[in-house]
Amino acid sequence: MGGSVCGNCEASRIVRQNMQEFPLISCIMPTFGRPAYVGEAVAMFLAQDYPAKELIILNDCPDQFFSSDLPGVSVTNVSNRYPTLGEKRNAAIELARGDLIAVWDDDDVHLPWRLSHSITEMRRWRTPFYRPAEFWAYWGDLNLHDNQCVESWVSHGLVLFEKQLWEQVGGYPAQGLGEDAGFFKKLHEALSADYIKFPVRREDRFYIMRGKSNYVHMSINGGEKPLDTSPLSMEITPVPIQDAVLSEACRRIIAARDPSAIPSPPNPDGATRNPRILIGVCSCHMYPEKRQAIRETWLSRKSDGVISRFFVGRGETALPEEDTIEVEAGDSYDELPAKVLAFFRHALINFEFDWLFKCDDDTYVVPERLKEIIEPGISFVGDESLAQRGAPSGGAGYLLARHIVEKLVADQTLELRGAEDIIVGEAAIRHGAIPKSTALLNLQPAPFPTSDNSMVSAHWCSPDQMRSIHVVYSTQHIRRYYATHLHWTDEIRVHPGDILFRVTSGCMGKWYVQPSGNLILKWFNWPAEMAILTREGHFSGPRIDLRPCSPEIPPTLLFGSVGEEQSAVLTWLGGPHDVATIYYDADDGHFLAKALPKRTDYFDRRRAGKFQNLIWWLDKNPDILSKYEWFLVCDDDIELRSEEVIALVLEAKRLDLPVSSPSHDPQGKISWNHMRHVEGKDATLCNFVEMTCVLFQRKALIRFLEIFRPAAPFLTGWGTDLLISKACYEPQKPFGVIHSVKVLNPKRSPGYGIERLQTTKDRHQAWIEVSRRLNLEWSDTPKEVKRADPTPKVVCINLDRATQRRSQIKENWEPVFGSNLEFFRAVDRRSLDQGLLQVPPKEINSLACGRRLSSGETACLMSHLGVMGDALPKIGEEGIIIMEDDIVPSDVATSVFEIIRQARRESPYVDMILLCKPVNDFSKARSSELLFVPTDEPFPYGTTMVWYGPRAIADFLEEMRDFDKPADHRHTFCCAGRVGVLKSPVAFHQGTDTFVGNEFRGNASQRNFIP
Repeated sequence: MGGSVCGNCEASRIVRQNMQEFPLISCIMPTFGRPAYVGEAVAMFLAQDYPAKELIILNDCPDQFFSSDLPGVSVTNVSNRYPTLGEKRNAAIELARGDLIAVWDDDDVHLPWRLSHSITEMRRWRTPFYRPAEFWAYWGDLNLHDNQCVESWVSHGLVLFEKQLWEQVGGYPAQGLGEDAGFFKKLHEALSADYIKFPVRREDRFYIMRGKSNYVHMSINGGEKPLDTSPLSMEITPVPIQDAVLSEACRRIIAARDPSAIPSPPNPDGATRNPRILIGVCSCHMYPEKRQAIRETWLSRKSDGVISRFFVGRGETALPEEDTIEVEAGDSYDELPAKVLAFFRHALINFEFDWLFKCDDDTYVVPERLKEIIEPGISFVGDESLAQRGAPSGGAGYLLARHIVEKLVADQTLELRGAEDIIVGEAAIRHGAIPKSTALLNLQPAPFPTSDNSMVSAHWCSPDQMRSIHVVYSTQHIRRYYATHLHWTDEIRVHPGDILFRVTSGCMGKWYVQPSGNLILKWFNWPAEMAILTREGHFSGPRIDLRPCSPEIPPTLLFGSVGEEQSAVLTWLGGPHDVATIYYDADDGHFLAKALPKRTDYFDRRRAGKFQNLIWWLDKNPDILSKYEWFLVCDDDIELRSEEVIALVLEAKRLDLPVSSPSHDPQGKISWNHMRHVEGKDATLCNFVEMTCVLFQRKALIRFLEIFRPAAPFLTGWGTDLLISKACYEPQKPFGVIHSVKVLNPKRSPGYGIERLQTTKDRHQAWIEVSRRLNLEWSDTPKEVKRADPTPKVVCINLDRATQRRSQIKENWEPVFGSNLEFFRAVDRRSLDQGLLQVPPKEINSLACGRRLSSGETACLMSHLGVMGDALPKIGEEGIIIMEDDIVPSDVATSVFEIIRQARRESPYVDMILLCKPVNDFSKARSSELLFVPTDEPFPYGTTMVWYGPRAIADFLEEMRDFDKPADHRHTFCCAGRVGVLKSPVAFHQGTDTFVGNEFRGNASQRNFIP
């Protein structure tokens, strides 16, 4: 998402600061006679989510030789075995470059967050030595064993300590067994502590001691085979854990901590691959409104293999609800265990199912996602409470395999009163259920399921919240705002029905705009907020400020080759576009080399110019070309903020430029005069742009790369931009220098950037040679060219019988609009009055505008919807002008297209502009062209003559599809700050009297209503 200029500066500062705060961690891995585990240990190192790391492998098995060119992995082979393990560990640490040392024993399991969690906790506790209090142990079972760090038990393989501390205590003692205990003893004495360990959450445990091993252990019982010291020479290849049971245990831990981290594996049997699921919704007689809310929302969404039923206890009267089962149990909360077990019994007798999902009547569920949280070997799935207390939350919902349900029903010892979820959960475990805890089942109302996440349920939802969640899940938002609050910042989206939704927190509410123009955000779970619409078009209040979000851009990739010290690349980050970087310098330790893999969407390394690297990278990733519509190829010393990328792409799209570039700040290098920034100018159309920062449409990039490919081995810089012109320029499709974006092209000194790849003299000579080989001649001097900007189509709505009007419109407006003017046959009111046309099959008598539509208003609405429905798939960013047939031009009408362009440049969030003299007078200016639009009347402006952008057309069609508002209803758009009125109108309405065809119909207030 784009931000303000100062916001991006702050973001860049934070990014730079964070990069400097990543100290190098050296992972120390002594190895001897365990070659089968070396590849696994290296794979675990490479999977760490901490960027600044190195792995020191010290091998002293005399006849074994390891080698590696993997990033961050260093291997040292010695021919004689060290006398003791303590001396070997000290020798490995001597090789370390980092200030922090992590023990990395070759046969244990290190989960991906080990390093990042350890350093975070080390800083939090301000300690030079970190050891978590708990870890896992593997003895051959899928369920890992809980282990505590104590003095008498193994805990060496999971520690992190400062190298300075190791030096202070004199390193490890020269012992072959117990060297870790000796080291810890000296360390504790130096720190005046008895035994150092720090609390850790279960889900944050990062270390698994491998008790069941292919090799014998020196310090614990376990292991199957002697050490393997047979001769070998091996290039280290990262491999996943080969022990299938241990691998699955790791996968489950990772998935429980981050469900998006790994995909669920295919399930082995057909019943589990496509399971039959019965959803039982626990309710009671007194809550019919909750059941109705579920019927209207998630229960209305069908999923193959999933059926749902409500169940209640005994009541005084039978419920007339076909989907509700009354079971033989009480209906009170205390009797909930008996009611749930009674439903389980009923389900086993009456339904065929593989899994049963129990939830409450205040739970929102996505039925089709239940299948996604079922895994092989698992028979019990619950929320995070299942891991924390051994029993799930009944409100978040829990899944039980059928055979576990059968055992629960057969158990006559279960308590029938009390906490149902604890009673059922603990009993399921006793009966052999294999549990899985997942954050996708949620005990809270937020986060809740949306189309953008994987959440399955949310609890404690009122009927209003249930309906609101369903709207957010099932519809696209119609407005987006960036909200700054006293206590938070977030994006707020508004969905149909004026449902508002905070994206990060999941908080919800209703969006109300009062006649005064005040906005009320009525949150479900905390106090309401108030804001007013400002003259600048955003809402501002005492506690909250809302600004429309930046326009969304088509899929765009910003690509650059980046060298050390080029921190300008940090300004590229954080926008709605993706960023790909190829690092061309050799310094692995530079902060950019460590930061870019984490901070950009794509990262690779290769020493070459940016276009050579682009070809190489696209060849490696052939799907990239089809993924993006626009490609911005940028020098690494160009600062380019997200809002500038947005403006550049939108303007290039609007002008349909195959190749374009931002203009150049005169304070920097100006090689060609037409690249110089011109204040107030839209774009300079031309046949050539410099290669400094060039934006390609996908087709243009493909054409350029075809001609550049044979020149790539020779041509690092000079002449590449000329090849772009040769490949892509056509007189009818010129290039453009876009002046709404200005970049500084630094004046380079010798030895800077590209000079290290190829000198200026060599680049010039390479271009001469390439020109000769490709038989290229450059005959056209780079220059400006002329082409008319895309202009909106103009459609006049006109009745067939209104021939005089049609003739008058042509006479008045064809000199202004030329061939852009078209006519659309209007729906005739008389056809509706006489029943010749069918009235839209909607309830037009209960209307959002507070009264019934007249037949004339209905005909007008049908006409506008017809025009827009026909135009929507055809119009581009230039939009469309829709006008009535009784409009006359003003003195400034001859420049109508330029006036619209200027208004859109100054007010990019406005996508509907009233071009006629408005009914109301406005005194507050939005820009030099547009007036502020108040919201105290729902539709005061008439349909007269309006410019619509493509987004406004789509939203108008959605807003009016129920035929419960007249065609001039724009209240929703005004509230969002999307409507502007021209200060100097380009047209006037002829009068207040109404004409139909060529006949006078009398005063406009005389309405015929459809019977």
